[in-house]
Amino acid sequence: MLSTYGDPYIDTTLWNALKQLTTVMPLYVITGDIAITSLPDYIHHIRLPCDDEHKPLVAYYGFRCLQYFQFDYIVKLNDLTTNIVNKVLENYTKFEEELTTRILFSISASNFIVPYSHDSPFYVISRKAYTVFRRSSFENHLFEYEAIKEAMDTSQQQQGQQKRHKCIVGLFNGLGNQLFMIANAIAYCVEHDFDLYIKLRNQNERGYYFDSLLSFYKQYIYTGQYPTIFSEPEACVYNCIPLFNEDICFYGCFTTAKYFPFLRKLLPHMVTFPTDQDTQLHMKYGDLWSSNCVLVHARRGDYIRYAAQFGPLSIEHYAESIKEMKKHIPKPRLILVSDDTDFFTKSPVFQEEETVIVNESDIMTLYIMSKSKAFIMSNSTFSWWGVALSDSHTAIAPKKWFGPNGPPKYEDIYEPTWIRL
Repeated sequence: MLSTYGDPYIDTTLWNALKQLTTVMPLYVITGDIAITSLPDYIHHIRLPCDDEHKPLVAYYGFRCLQYFQFDYIVKLNDLTTNIVNKVLENYTKFEEELTTRILFSISASNFIVPYSHDSPFYVISRKAYTVFRRSSFENHLFEYEAIKEAMDTSQQQQGQQKRHKCIVGLFNGLGNQLFMIANAIAYCVEHDFDLYIKLRNQNERGYYFDSLLSFYKQYIYTGQYPTIFSEPEACVYNCIPLFNEDICFYGCFTTAKYFPFLRKLLPHMVTFPTDQDTQLHMKYGDLWSSNCVLVHARRGDYIRYAAQFGPLSIEHYAESIKEMKKHIPKPRLILVSDDTDFFTKSPVFQEEETVIVNESDIMTLYIMSKSKAFIMSNSTFSWWGVALSDSHTAIAPKKWFGPNGPPKYEDIYEPTWIRL
């Protein structure tokens, strides 16, 4: 993954040089909260919640994003931009495994200073990336992540400032809800300069994923006492979270992207999927991601047991969704995933279509979803994150997200590009 950061108003030569990198990794530009109409269509824009003219703050938010989204390093780009980009392209294959393609480039960064850093440049990298790039003669463009963080902390102490407050997220429920909780807490930490901590329940029957998908966040697990608790005011409805002047613990699912809009494009970097799975999946199921493939998700299980609350989707709903999807993909190949695949085998609607039933763990299912381009969703947060982690072009969502006994308001859970049926 490649991300660019800094002044977007740069010359065509630089953009052309960077465009070469989009053949091997995505390209982002991070700015303050301003609209940019001049960006090329191959560059994703991430808007941070601050005035773009306040460049130190923009830089600091960039540092915080790096901290919570697994980037290995930031590279300072200057007049040697084209040479650096060419060097990265030349060494990409050689270093791909070591670098894990998590790169954050800094453009026109010489004017940006991180708060508390004693006028040090803000670009930061991990020790791992520094070691690799030192072999590539890039050391003049890199600064140690650990060194800059230490300088910031030292400066804070010297200035007699209090340490950052803790933002603790009380984690529970299944994977989809856990991802919402962590994303909301990260956004709060980035925006209000809190430190992230994750508190686990002693008993969570759905389990946790800190030895797999969420392994990066294992370092933030907190075993101390709960501080003041802020409970989500209303499920599935966005309510602005106030700024606290103390340690705080969030309790609730916070199931809407409105809590973390400026991190929306970074969400795929929250999870760590198993590597080298594509060949095995292809041997088992055939093609899962061709241009006519449509991922169909059905949530059953507890949705059937508590139907009045969750509102499991009917076979008629899936028939209408398939009909709608054919307006976009005339001859779809339906990739069927569910916690109860009998739902598909017993339904004549699916027997009339070209289908592949995939029966994998929740981790592998989410991985398959993350690489899909078209979706017929279920009304579950797991399905929501399958779409969110992907680069989908079409997603059909149910217009009724809950049953009659579930939350009455849930408009905020929908993304604006989804088709609702």
